[in-house]
Amino acid sequence: MKRLKIFNSQVGATLVEVLVAIGLLGIMIPALTTALVTSYNSRPTATQKLSAISIMHQDSEALRVVREADWNNISTNGTYHPVISGNTWTLASGSSTANDFTDQIVISDVQRDSSGNIVTSGGTVDPSTKLATITVSWTRPNNASVSNDIYLTRWQNETSWSQTSVSDFSADTLVNTSVTNTAGGEVQLTPGQSSGTLTSTSFDATKSVGFNYLSFNTSIPSGTDLKFQIASNNDNLTWNYVGPDGTSSSFFTSPGQIPYSQINGRYFRYQVSFSTTNSSSAVLNDITLTYSQ
Repeated sequence: MKRLKIFNSQVGATLVEVLVAIGLLGIMIPALTTALVTSYNSRPTATQKLSAISIMHQDSEALRVVREADWNNISTNGTYHPVISGNTWTLASGSSTANDFTDQIVISDVQRDSSGNIVTSGGTVDPSTKLATITVSWTRPNNASVSNDIYLTRWQNETSWSQTSVSDFSADTLVNTSVTNTAGGEVQLTPGQSSGTLTSTSFDATKSVGFNYLSFNTSIPSGTDLKFQIASNNDNLTWNYVGPDGTSSSFFTSPGQIPYSQINGRYFRYQVSFSTTNSSSAVLNDITLTYSQ
């Protein structure tokens, strides 16, 4: 009888172990199946992502080539994709789809605050800076995408326009002011006048450029004053003179950046206002404008 009891106990233990094993398999098999499916799906996704990143890098380099050729190539907001034209890159409208990948470059405005910092809203549009968002997406085996933001600025081929000599200033419009030749060419109030102006001739950059910085050398004795305003346009007709804050109520009294409202254009002028409370006069020795393409 004892042996029979022992035998039954062993059989019962074996049945319990089998049931436990079956239960564990019931839990593990779905988990293993899910892991295998996930692994299977993730492999093409990883491959797709690497391919998409490669396309995105190519688009980035193409965009730089287009920008370096001419700023005006990227100055208009919109959606584009790069294409080969001859032996270089250009931008075509819209997105492009090939080999299951869709790529696009969205060009948009950039705003800056009064300190020149980039802000998402509430600032002033900087026509010499653009945001390019490059996105590459795919749908198989899963919907996914990669993207990158690039800021582009108009910095190339910076050059300058200056007025420094008697002949330079003599071509300007002078009201109660005179060109003298004490130190190679300068402008000051005509003797006996308490106020006067100089309005420059138009500087023609030959195409739309980015005006960057205004600098000048002056001499301002006690009791005298000298201040500047600038204007730019694309028609050589409409001249709205402003100061460093972009309004007509401010004036440049020291060298500074061109305000965003005037930074973009083909033609440029400046205007100088002179005043005095005695027999002396402030003197404009030279002025220089820098600009980029």
